[in-house]
Amino acid sequence: MTRRLYQIRRQFGVDVIATLDDYHGKIAEQMTPAQREAYEKANEERKKRMSVMLLPDQSSPTQEPK
Repeated sequence: MTRRLYQIRRQFGVDVIATLDDYHGKIAEQMTPAQREAYEKANEERKKRMSVMLLPDQSSPTQEPK
């Protein structure tokens, strides 16, 4: 059960980050090059913070299922 919860939590984080990246990419397409540069820089910081929050550095559970 611990392994499965770890997998679900990790996949949730991956999915949230991918969804945000997709939407932020669509928004950036509508900006001028100067706006896009600043926006993408801000999004790099956002992505780092989100990764720390949603994808903490954890070891995968090592117990084998019984």
